[in-house]
Amino acid sequence: MLPLIQSLQYFKDFPIAKFEIVNEKSLVEASSKIQFPLYLKVDTEKHKAKINAIFKCNNFQELQKNFNSLLKKFPNQRLIIQEDIKGIELVLGIQKDKTFGKILMLGIGGTLIEQIKDIKFRKIPITKQEIQNSIEKLNLYNSISSSLNEHNKQSFINLAYEIQKLNLKEADLNPIILTDKEAKIVDARIQT
Repeated sequence: MLPLIQSLQYFKDFPIAKFEIVNEKSLVEASSKIQFPLYLKVDTEKHKAKINAIFKCNNFQELQKNFNSLLKKFPNQRLIIQEDIKGIELVLGIQKDKTFGKILMLGIGGTLIEQIKDIKFRKIPITKQEIQNSIEKLNLYNSISSSLNEHNKQSFINLAYEIQKLNLKEADLNPIILTDKEAKIVDARIQT
C-alpha cells in the first residue's frame, strides 16, 4: 500500500480534503493555511488510528505539542495537517475476491466502520444506477438520507463509478465525507 500523501495525490482530480505537508520550519505557515480545528497525521500506509498516528488539534499549542510527540514516535515519517470536515462518513474500496474478481466496497465509514459493519460489495464493473441502489440498501440509509442531496449523493456515486475504472489492485478510501456540496476524500490507502 502507498503512504497517505501518494495515495491522496493519486486522486488529485477528485475532491480531497485540503492538506499541507509540515516540518518544524513550515508548521506555523502551514497551519495558517488551514483553519483550526484540524488533524495532524503521519504519512503512513498503516491505519493511523490503530497506531496512534492521528490527532485532532483545536489550536496551535495543541498542534505544536502533538507535532513534537509524533516526530519523536515516527522520526522517519512525514507529517501532514488536514482540514477537519463535518458530514457523513462513508467508505469506498476495491478488493480482489478469489471467486468474483475485483469488487467494489461501499458503505458507512469512519472510525466506527468495524463496529457498524454496514457495507455492500458489488462485482466490478458496476453502473451508476447499481451504485445508487447499493447506497439505498445500506441499513443506515434512512438515518443518513436526510443529509443527502443531489450534489453530495451524485458526487459520491461519480467517485465510486470512476474509482472502479482506475487500474488499482486495492483501494481503501476511508473516510470519504459528504459535505453539503460534494464527497471529499479524507484518507486513502492504495496499491497500484
